[in-house]
Amino acid sequence: MERYRQAALRGAAWLLRHQGADGSFSNVDDGVQPYHKIPYALAATGHQREADRLLDWVESHVMAPNGDLKGKHGQAACDWYDRFHTYANSWIVLGAARLGRFPLVRKGIEYILTRQDPNSGGILSEINPHAEHGGRQDIVSTSKAGSACLSAGRIPEAVLMGDWLSKMLESQPEPGTVLYTCWDSNHGLITTFPEEDSLVYAVHANRGLQWFYYPGIAMEFLGRLYRVTRRQQYLEASLRFFDFACRCGEDILRTDPGAIIGSAAALMYQIDGNPHFRDAALVVGDGLVEKQTATGFWFKQDEADTTDPAYHHLLTLEGTAEFVSWLTEMVRWIR
Repeated sequence: MERYRQAALRGAAWLLRHQGADGSFSNVDDGVQPYHKIPYALAATGHQREADRLLDWVESHVMAPNGDLKGKHGQAACDWYDRFHTYANSWIVLGAARLGRFPLVRKGIEYILTRQDPNSGGILSEINPHAEHGGRQDIVSTSKAGSACLSAGRIPEAVLMGDWLSKMLESQPEPGTVLYTCWDSNHGLITTFPEEDSLVYAVHANRGLQWFYYPGIAMEFLGRLYRVTRRQQYLEASLRFFDFACRCGEDILRTDPGAIIGSAAALMYQIDGNPHFRDAALVVGDGLVEKQTATGFWFKQDEADTTDPAYHHLLTLEGTAEFVSWLTEMVRWIR
């Protein structure tokens, strides 16, 4: 755990070398990618003042009056923040809650909840309701919004999101081999889609590198929800997501998209003491320590086909903040 803590501190120190005098880490036109995870990472590693300065910049430069974050469109080689619209918002709420910035938390969570489907409880993925998939809801957006709700004390809304995830599990037609990740407001679980969009809509247990954060992010939120509610269904759902991740092979734990499983498994170890969870978390943690560069940052795997150095710098800021957060959470839960 001390190795993990020191790696997280080195990562935070690298991030701080890139903070501007106004608290920012990038230009407004660079969008949300480079900064949205940094407030949480800095707060978790003891850099509250610097995290506060970044949130001051967010409030004054990129948070719209309705609580949304501007700058999600036109990102170089990255349309993630269009397809998972509230994901960055949820990270900002989590960072603000860790710092006790409750007016910002309230404003941010109120916007996120405007995206909650009143019938299913899931979070709408895209901002445009008239788009082809305007009624799509997904595991990543809903799980991260659920964690944000817990940090904001919005338990009833988080419970609806936990119930949505339970329903997603019960609706899976091939639970041993495929995890379908999206729901349609009108048609239910989405199981047919263009092959070029397969990363968005499914995780296959027998394929190579995919978006493995789907089972990991659900597992983490459901574990947190269980700690708050003590409802067995959420613990069981978290275990089912973990079981699916394990079917993808141990290599999933050594991938960047699978790194969140380390934090989630550490939390599950804290809940029930099963050493299998601790072992999984250690595989992730050891891998992150090994992949950290000598100067403290992490290169992050990305499917974007670009050699643009400016984009890769933004991706490195994001990835380093993310891995700092997961390592800090592992140290928190494994004592």
